[in-house]
Amino acid sequence: MDNPFQYGSPVTGEHFAGREEELDLLVSRMVNTINVAVTSRRRIGKTSLLLRACDQVAAQSPKGAVVFANVFMCKDISVLASRLVSGIYAVSGQRVRRATQAVAEFARGLRVRPRVEIGDDGKPRFQFLGLDLTDGETIIEDVYRLLNGESAKRPAVLVLDEFQAITRFGPNMPDLFKGLADGFRGVSLVVAGSHRRMMDALVTGEGAPLYGMCQRLALTPVPEHVMVEYVGKRMALAGRTITPEAAVLLYRLAGPVPNDVQHLAFETFEKGVNDITEELVLAALGTTVDHEAATFADRAAELSEGQLRVVIALASLEKPGPIFTGAFARSVGLAGGQSVKKAIATLADDDTVVREGGYWRIGNPFFAAWLRQAG
Repeated sequence: MDNPFQYGSPVTGEHFAGREEELDLLVSRMVNTINVAVTSRRRIGKTSLLLRACDQVAAQSPKGAVVFANVFMCKDISVLASRLVSGIYAVSGQRVRRATQAVAEFARGLRVRPRVEIGDDGKPRFQFLGLDLTDGETIIEDVYRLLNGESAKRPAVLVLDEFQAITRFGPNMPDLFKGLADGFRGVSLVVAGSHRRMMDALVTGEGAPLYGMCQRLALTPVPEHVMVEYVGKRMALAGRTITPEAAVLLYRLAGPVPNDVQHLAFETFEKGVNDITEELVLAALGTTVDHEAATFADRAAELSEGQLRVVIALASLEKPGPIFTGAFARSVGLAGGQSVKKAIATLADDDTVVREGGYWRIGNPFFAAWLRQAG
């Protein structure tokens, strides 16, 4: 029996849970040429939401022209340019004609000519090798212009996920997108990022290059009742039952990040038991932690002694509480509250710790469980 849960990568289709309000808001802005900045911490479902919204816009009537790129996955501006050009070609409608003729006509609309290979599937592969920054910016402007041309007959959207990585290509790249968004009003620009401090500096903070031009959509965790209902329905579709108490326990052990809930639900399903109880969920948690133990040990080894004592103490707290106090500092062997703040600031950069509900906690619940065992 196929496991009905997915984790570890963005989910689409039936694996997408909740986010109806955020999805409606994002799709509405995309089709009405409103720029949006989506922010969240990592693994909370940002990319899944973006892909779901792109699918809806592309499937509506008239079909939207949507170009999507993950900036973080582009090692240099040549790769980003290649992916953007491939995206605008795919939505331009030329692909329905003979590939060689369509590609030649399409390439004439670009000021920097790509290298093109036609794959066995008949689809072209566009490549730009060794681009300098000026040529890269020219290609991005051409893509924006072509996408704006599509907006005369249908919604046109450019989605840049992990936008905080854009400055790796050049410090003025955010200014380029500011100018393009101002100059081509027919395109909805959606920028998204999982590093809040960097996104504030680029988009949402006062004085940022793109400040004031995007509606902000800050994602919060999917509510407990939504994920509990989702887990129950997915189990039932696969012929399993889970008690209400077990479903709530599963969420509270793994939540609030949907990816982690799906991960623990996957391991629970893998136990092969038709009637799932709280005991089985606890056993699945143990299995999940065992599978990741080597990774967690490597992460712990990267921490300073003080940072490690802080995360062990956070993982062991029975309930959230203040940690920038003399008492907490003494309990972890640090000089005082300022030393704890310094450790937390470093740990927060990669979401080892996160702030929710006014309190700090370990970002990965399975790492927290491993820390409790190790401590």
